[in-house]
Amino acid sequence: MPQPRVPDALPDDLLGADAARWLLSRRWGPALLDDALGAAATYFGLGREIGAWVPADPLTRRHSDFYLQIKGRVEVRRDWDRIVSVYEALEIARERRLDDQSFDRAFRRFHPVLTRSVAQPTMPGEAIAAWYRQ
Repeated sequence: MPQPRVPDALPDDLLGADAARWLLSRRWGPALLDDALGAAATYFGLGREIGAWVPADPLTRRHSDFYLQIKGRVEVRRDWDRIVSVYEALEIARERRLDDQSFDRAFRRFHPVLTRSVAQPTMPGEAIAAWYRQ
């Protein structure tokens, strides 16, 4: 499970609602975001800060990977167990769609991560209201 440290955002990175809208405009993006927000709310609760980040490749400026940031620390056993549960829930959702290779490609570019600081933090319920509003 990747657990990258989130650097300061670069000018071409997408954060918060902009990052979520980018994901929602992609095939399978809505399904991935629904599954992940549901799992994050289930295992971390509705009071845990989350954020969204889509870094731009520094050379091409293309966006390709989505990071659902969940405030927490990998060295805290309870946070670690919860992020593992989120990954397991997403893996179950992926297995339901194994016959579609395009979902598998999208799944490999979707990363729930624990991070000490969250870009444009919000709560899961607020994220649903703000991120899905177009």
